[in-house]
Amino acid sequence: MMKKRILIALSCLLVVLLAVPAVSEVAEMLLPAAEEATITVTGNAVILVPADTATVRLGVTESSQNVLEAQAAMNAKIETIRAALIESGIDAADINTDRLNIYTNYNYDAGVETVAGYTASSTLSVVTKDMEKAGSIIDVAFAAGANNLNGISFAVADTASIMDEAYLAAMDDARAKAELLAGAEGLTLSCVKAISQGNSYSYDSMSNAVTMEYAAAKGASTFVQAALIEVSASVNVSYGMK
Repeated sequence: MMKKRILIALSCLLVVLLAVPAVSEVAEMLLPAAEEATITVTGNAVILVPADTATVRLGVTESSQNVLEAQAAMNAKIETIRAALIESGIDAADINTDRLNIYTNYNYDAGVETVAGYTASSTLSVVTKDMEKAGSIIDVAFAAGANNLNGISFAVADTASIMDEAYLAAMDDARAKAELLAGAEGLTLSCVKAISQGNSYSYDSMSNAVTMEYAAAKGASTFVQAALIEVSASVNVSYGMK
């Protein structure tokens, strides 16, 4: 009876010993897996597209010793300009007041401040999607009484698809940079670990607006060169390397 118990105990011990992993295996289980090397790069892309929208800002400045007279003269000319623009084919909804100011002019003779008069000014914002019409807007407005030109700005109506294209190009740029740098160390890229985006949208008018005096002297209309719009995108991408 005693021998059977000893044999059973020895058998159980053998089973336990066989089930216990070797010390080297235990060490491997306890050691953390080696971390994969990573590289982080910034990809950039810039796309130039022709502008399809122009905004012309122009208006009237009138001065008088009477504030109401200055305001009335300004209002009359603005209405004349607006009517002339509409008659030339500009939609009334595309003509809006951009700025309106009335301020006092002062004299300081002998160190004494006195009112010299008043200046009233109004600026219209005129939008067109016909790039060839930007110059004629200036001509029509000045012929109708405008005496201020506050510049022209250009834009692209729909930038969403262009921005998507720029992002894809930026991702291509990021991968090319990462592959170059990884290859310099004898490594290859594995998978993308992280992506973060950044973007900017800017425009460069690159316009060439001939002055009204020059145009009048040459008997020509005002010339405006439409801009190329710059759409840029950037991404930060981390890749694994092996």
